[in-house]
Amino acid sequence: MKELTPEYLEELAQTTNGFYSWDYVAGLATRVIELECQLKSKRIIIEGKEQTIREVVEKMLDLRRR
Repeated sequence: MKELTPEYLEELAQTTNGFYSWDYVAGLATRVIELECQLKSKRIIIEGKEQTIREVVEKMLDLRRR
């Protein structure tokens, strides 16, 4: 994915032949950044829960072997 620099956003706004304003494109870019942060947070939470599940399963298997 391209870096959302002001220059890139300006280029993007120009390539739409004025259909979208720079402010609109910048607003979309801001929303993308917000969603990426939310996704990263959710991934961290999911990875933590997966680790917890793995630990519980390992303990259950360990107890079963005894």
